[in-house]
Amino acid sequence: MLAGRGAEVAAEEAAHPSSRESPRISAVTEILKTEHDTGSEEEEVDLVRGTPTGVLCEQVVATNPELIALDLKYRQMEERYDILQERFTLTLRLQKKALELQDSMVSDAQREFEVQCAKIGAELNSKRAQNYILVEELVRQTWLLEQSEIARKADKELLRRLQSQCNELRAQRVEAKLQCHDLL
Repeated sequence: MLAGRGAEVAAEEAAHPSSRESPRISAVTEILKTEHDTGSEEEEVDLVRGTPTGVLCEQVVATNPELIALDLKYRQMEERYDILQERFTLTLRLQKKALELQDSMVSDAQREFEVQCAKIGAELNSKRAQNYILVEELVRQTWLLEQSEIARKADKELLRRLQSQCNELRAQRVEAKLQCHDLL
């Protein structure tokens, strides 16, 4: 890693314009990198590796304790970054799956709700039809009861008159028997 780090430093130095160049010339001749032109740091390191500049940088890095400590710290931070990146990616996947599951559960609940609404609607229509039939039967029975009550009152009045006539006829019969006894 130390050798690679030296090559990285060399690549960075090679990328900067020389201090000996005039600002006018470097400003005119500098070509800005586009996203298609930019190579990764690793590609730049590979370009410098093996060159005299790369070898010199590797020797400087290998003998400098501060650079060694920085290189170690950089590797540790890079490892932490990789771990955090993996965790972040995993968290994103989990969130995506959780959202998919939530959407699935919501759509399942919506379908179940619609099925239950349809069942309840069918039951309600059935109960309404039954209630309509029962109301018609109640109206018919009520009308029959009213007719029966009218007929009962008429029969009661007729019975009262007939009893009255029977009582009169009994009284006339008793009177006729008395007259027959008197005549005999």
